[in-house]
Amino acid sequence: MLMAYGARIVNMIIAIFLLYIAIKKMPFGKLGMLLSMCFPIAIEGFTSMSPDALTVSIAYLFTAYVLNIVFNKEKIVRKVDVLILTILAIFLALCKIVYLPLVGLLLLIPKERFKTRKQQVLTIVIIMAIAVIVNLVWLGISSKYLALYKDGNSGDQLLALLQNPIEYIQRLCTTINQLGGNYVYSIFGSELGWNEYAIMYTFFPLMFALLFIYTNISDKSLKIKLTKFQNIIIGLIILAVVGLVFTSLYIQWNNETDTIIRGVQGRYFIPIIPITLIFVFSKLKLSSEQTEDKVIKNTGIGICLINMYTLINLLILNM
Repeated sequence: MLMAYGARIVNMIIAIFLLYIAIKKMPFGKLGMLLSMCFPIAIEGFTSMSPDALTVSIAYLFTAYVLNIVFNKEKIVRKVDVLILTILAIFLALCKIVYLPLVGLLLLIPKERFKTRKQQVLTIVIIMAIAVIVNLVWLGISSKYLALYKDGNSGDQLLALLQNPIEYIQRLCTTINQLGGNYVYSIFGSELGWNEYAIMYTFFPLMFALLFIYTNISDKSLKIKLTKFQNIIIGLIILAVVGLVFTSLYIQWNNETDTIIRGVQGRYFIPIIPITLIFVFSKLKLSSEQTEDKVIKNTGIGICLINMYTLINLLILNM
């Protein structure tokens, strides 16, 4: 018992430390990133032995580090930056294959951040290649030892997907149409502890979602103008991660008779929240007249009230 709680505490400390650095490095959208860290479902992962804590914190730190280089016009990529990016890319590759597309953010780094064009190409290609190789090697090793829940044969599922991609896309669309709302509710905390700790239903996630929208609409730092190339790269990365999440669970958790893709949870999309915020809110013309200090204050109060409500529910429901 002591070792279990010790592992949870260490997991939490490492995650908080990495997330703190990520916020410091993030050039904009800091409030949205902070708020996503305070999702009850995210806090649940940070305070457990779940690999989600390291996965989210590494994804956030890698995203923040890359964006800091991209949007800092005075920045020149040094050897230490290449080393840090390589290490983060390796850890990201070791977490889950579905988040490997995040390494593609390296493509956003303009040639002006490097001494030469050759250095830019070699740096990006080498880091991305290392991440892919590490991921494939680890996938081959771990698949032999990790016990995975499977309903059906993964090989048959993959073959069926390749032979009938249209049917798979239809199943994917059906899943999103039927369960898309559940993913949104769950990411904002409708279900905690696999429904064993608390079920918050609709009101709670709706309040959190409204706070989330208010915070990001009011964040003037998100009103940046992305180039067409940056929009395309970020959009493709988001689609790739979402596609891999559904596809990996389709292969592992489902059989050919299922009409929908089972096993997908809202928390699986937390690692791509920062780039999604940039992609979406940079295009919105809506703005708030409130000062930055007032937005920060209101967001802080909202976070405290919502998580206090969560804690009270957990205490009452588990007495």
